[in-house]
Amino acid sequence: MTFDYFELSEQFDKIEEKLGHLKGNELAWDYLVAARDQLGGFAAPGDDYMPVNLWLEDCKFPVPGNEVDPTRWFEFTFWVPFDTIRDHPNPEELGAANAQYMKDVAKGALEAWNNGASWASGLASYCRQVSDSFTRANAATICNALEDLHTYVTSDFSVNVLDDPFGIETIRTQWTGKSGTHFNTFYANYDGQVAQMAWASVQVAQTFAAAAHVIHGTQQGVLEFAKSIVKIIDQQLEAWAPYGPPPRDAPEQPAWVADVTKIVTSGWKVLGHVPVVKDVKSQFDAVITAGTDVSNFVKTIADVTGTDLPTLKKTLDAADSDEIYKLLTETLYDDYQQKYVDAMDSLRNGSSIDPDDSGYEPPVNTSDVLGDLPPPWFPREDMPSEESLR
Repeated sequence: MTFDYFELSEQFDKIEEKLGHLKGNELAWDYLVAARDQLGGFAAPGDDYMPVNLWLEDCKFPVPGNEVDPTRWFEFTFWVPFDTIRDHPNPEELGAANAQYMKDVAKGALEAWNNGASWASGLASYCRQVSDSFTRANAATICNALEDLHTYVTSDFSVNVLDDPFGIETIRTQWTGKSGTHFNTFYANYDGQVAQMAWASVQVAQTFAAAAHVIHGTQQGVLEFAKSIVKIIDQQLEAWAPYGPPPRDAPEQPAWVADVTKIVTSGWKVLGHVPVVKDVKSQFDAVITAGTDVSNFVKTIADVTGTDLPTLKKTLDAADSDEIYKLLTETLYDDYQQKYVDAMDSLRNGSSIDPDDSGYEPPVNTSDVLGDLPPPWFPREDMPSEESLR
């Protein structure tokens, strides 16, 4: 399954919008509680007071599809001294003041709810920036290039050397003189040199195949993770509607988090190492076998979807927006971006990424094959700018 950058970006936008709604619910509810409590509660401040009870009216949290009407939960008690009622020239004015207070409270709750969007503002942009290092790479381009490398380079080495299509072995026996001697000296080392080139080509292929595997797996994993966060927020918004109060239980469904370390080592186990042997024929056999393995491997990379990947268990301890925000940002950075960087560093250095699985190291050492070049990735030509996503 080809990774869709725009689909991921859309999920990040949904997270920002919906998490802002969830935070808005919490802020508005807290505001109503504070407005009610500041009146003194349900206990009379003294014997000479009379309670006036008014229910909240015309107040809703405008969550699209999950509107919350908190009016059934908020009864406000106004304690009015008997002397004030007795001595006031127009007692009805006291009731008008209380009614105005209730209208102001309803208006203030809506303003508090709108602050949720401000709280979440910029979250989608942050998520895109954190994941840029692997989402702006194009694994499909790498895989297509590897197919061409196998077809037009690695495979041709074996044909040209092992099959002797030009009858050079016959020419060598019939060519005498100084020039023939020089040619025979050259040709005696020719197979070995081409074998080294073939070995180097398959090493490059393995390097890029490993990189493509890491890139695609991380991309699919983060897309599935973002979708799971949207579902978690939707569950919490549904738990609020239609009347509240705030849900007490954390979401039952844990966030879906890919285990990038296991994604990496699974690919390395498939690719394996290409042995270096002295016998030219055996070396070519090893190279061609490895080249075929790489070609077959890259054909499976694009078929991987998020749900095919190994996962980590990430649960929420609370049901509020702060916990979801923390889970989102920490997981995105620690379990995706950093693990991706670790994987590329491991590929570059030839070291194991998993301390519990040290027997499986990268198939190649990128620094040996590519020198001082950075870990390989192909930028997508159709990548949108940050401004176009706003």
